[in-house]
Amino acid sequence: MNTHSKRIFIRISAFLTALLLTLSMMPAGTALAKNASRADIDMGKKGSLTITHLSIDDKLMENVPSHIYLVATIDKDGQYAVTDEFKDAFADPDFFNNGYDYDSWKDVVEYDMESDTDKLYSYVNSRNVTEIKSGISDAQGKTYYTDLELGVYYVLSDKVVKGDYTHSFVNFVYPVPLLEMGDDGVLKVNYAPEASPKKSKEKNDEKDIIEVYKRWSDSGYEDNRPDSIDVNIYCDGEEYEKVALSDDNSWSYTETVEAGHSWSVDESNPGENYTGRVTTNRIDHKHIFVITNTIVVPDIPDIPVAPGTPEEPDKPDSPQIPDQPSPDQPEIPDVPGVPDVPEIPDVPEEPDVPGQPDQPDVPDVPEVPDVPDEPDVPGQPDQPDVPDIPDIPGVPDVPDVPDVPDEPGVPFFPDFPQVLGAIRELPAVLGARRLPQTGQLWWPIPVMVIAGIAFIVKGIKKNSKS
Repeated sequence: MNTHSKRIFIRISAFLTALLLTLSMMPAGTALAKNASRADIDMGKKGSLTITHLSIDDKLMENVPSHIYLVATIDKDGQYAVTDEFKDAFADPDFFNNGYDYDSWKDVVEYDMESDTDKLYSYVNSRNVTEIKSGISDAQGKTYYTDLELGVYYVLSDKVVKGDYTHSFVNFVYPVPLLEMGDDGVLKVNYAPEASPKKSKEKNDEKDIIEVYKRWSDSGYEDNRPDSIDVNIYCDGEEYEKVALSDDNSWSYTETVEAGHSWSVDESNPGENYTGRVTTNRIDHKHIFVITNTIVVPDIPDIPVAPGTPEEPDKPDSPQIPDQPSPDQPEIPDVPGVPDVPEIPDVPEEPDVPGQPDQPDVPDVPEVPDVPDEPDVPGQPDQPDVPDIPDIPGVPDVPDVPDVPDEPGVPFFPDFPQVLGAIRELPAVLGARRLPQTGQLWWPIPVMVIAGIAFIVKGIKKNSKS
């Protein structure tokens, strides 16, 4: 085998090796792209959520009450839908369908370092939304919520007073399940995520907190509500101030006041056809007043039945006049009448004399039809043209051997930072990296390779003979 033949053989071997490597890599890449392109949620499973409460010093916090509310549900493809209870809290019903950018979800609660300042907290209290579950943290600071419907949950933690400090926790929303990208680039579905809220603490300075909430019990009669109501706040039995509650402040009011006093409230104008009821609750330094107004639907009186038309009384019988006796009169005899004169019969009319009958019309003589022309004799048809003889195709050229393609690079997967003890700032579509898609067909390659090898071997043999 000469040098030229060896060079051709090396090129063929290198091309076949690169082709086999490319084909062996395709299934793995295709599977990765498929797993990262969409979520595959098992709707037959139940989820769980573990909340860990820590102090600002990262010490485990025991006996911290918390509550969870189902804000949105999720389907098998990972698409969220806001629940009916929270539909009025979101201007955009697709708020959570943002490519699983969990960090942007915190905007819905406008996080502050307080347990009772976010707008979802006010919404829950003003609308009297029922919690899904509630719990208290154990000695390890953990509260376990199990057997949960899959979706997005609003987690609310109460303030806790321990010693000279009041500990507060930030309320937040969290998904169950949590979608995480693994080190192997495959999307993982975590049905039992854990989260820990941000926290703060303040030194107690003997202050109390007054909270007033208005609730309505008037389903179907919402249009009857007044635009606002006035609430009188009393300190030690004396009027302290008057506040107005309306839809603008979510029918709620909060104020920090001096401790050591007795507080109460009442309502000035509950609204027409409403009755008001005040419920009072005291938790440490917090005075909570809930005013519930219930609609009173007036009874509709029965429509009286119109009386019927009285029956007409029977008329009394007319009195009968007794017959008067009359003296007998003598009968007058009949006088014979004059006999009738017989009628004279009519003279019969003279009959008409019949005339002569009309003569019949003479029929017209029919015209003689024309003799038809003799038809033309058809000519002979034209002879068809003789088709040209097609050209004989030439021998096709031998295709060039393609160059060996460069070996593809290794894809890069970014790291993912933490958020609330889980994943935050994922790239779009859960941080999944998509493989490029092409429309190239693979089946012609083996055919072209075999044809090229055949032509090369034939050339080698021809060179050896010459």
